[in-house]
Amino acid sequence: MTKLDPIQPWLDPDRTFAFMKGRVAFHAILEAAGVGPGDEVVMPGFTCVVVPAAVGYRGAKPVFHDIDPLTLNGNPTLAAKSITDQTRVVVVQHSFGMPADLGELIPICRERGILCQGRGSAANSAVCFCLGITAVDPIGLDLLFERFLSENRR
Repeated sequence: MTKLDPIQPWLDPDRTFAFMKGRVAFHAILEAAGVGPGDEVVMPGFTCVVVPAAVGYRGAKPVFHDIDPLTLNGNPTLAAKSITDQTRVVVVQHSFGMPADLGELIPICRERGILCQGRGSAANSAVCFCLGITAVDPIGLDLLFERFLSENRR
């Protein structure tokens, strides 16, 4: 038995991708979004170095904004003010499992057709979808399954 056997029924080979690291997955998201030279990617200044590195690798420009000192998440007001006509993606970091407050940012991104991509343990979770923090519907896309699968957890 492999570690993937318990979730095999939920894995559609046409829609399932496995990445060895989050940085590789993030680069794939940027590539799938068509991010390239001349584009900007808005992100909080308090993030892992691989985030702006992936943006630079795609030939785009990282645009940093400050964070909320209470949550250490990106400040949504400052992120919204950082959006320009060249912005293709807004990276939202949910630091330490605490969802960022994105009430004003999500509608702005949707209105302009900008990908608002979450990062961190709460990104694209069912909770974040229900709260309107992410547009990724894990139930509608059939992505919802037990997060930590282990034969030892019973």
